[in-house]
Amino acid sequence: MSRSQLGREAYLFVNTGTLSTIGNDPTESGKIWTEIDLATDVTVDRSKNEIDSTNRGSAGAGWTVTQQGLKAFKLDFDAHRVAHGEVANAGNDLILGAFDSNEVVEILEANQNINTDPITNVRCTWSRVTVGGGQESQPLDDVVTVSVSLTNSDIPIPCTGANSAGTITLTPVT
Repeated sequence: MSRSQLGREAYLFVNTGTLSTIGNDPTESGKIWTEIDLATDVTVDRSKNEIDSTNRGSAGAGWTVTQQGLKAFKLDFDAHRVAHGEVANAGNDLILGAFDSNEVVEILEANQNINTDPITNVRCTWSRVTVGGGQESQPLDDVVTVSVSLTNSDIPIPCTGANSAGTITLTPVT
């Protein structure tokens, strides 16, 4: 019997290295995948519109007809705010700073830690995203939490990944 993956076994990374310069290419060199380690609950939303193309022929037979519409990729997560005097990792700072700077960032949502060496058979989705904002909760009796919403600014690419001798390889799934 197969074991279900636990939420804590999923990972979210941001590229703190070189952004893709030749378009929508997760395989380009110079990327440094830094885990967004203060993320808690992550929701990945892949959606697709349906276009109603019912015509008199199909309606006369009693059927509606739909076609595939536009797709969207959205990723929402909560993250803890770093305590005063503590140093956040570069991934957390980059995501929170991208909202203010209006910069596009590259993210990798993966089923395993891509930075583990050696590792194979990583299933992941790579995308260039914009940080659409969110809210900060400052409860008196709990940790400060920032809610973040990331929306694709380019075509998300499903991929597989591996790490061998510290070299991370992403291969688009076609």
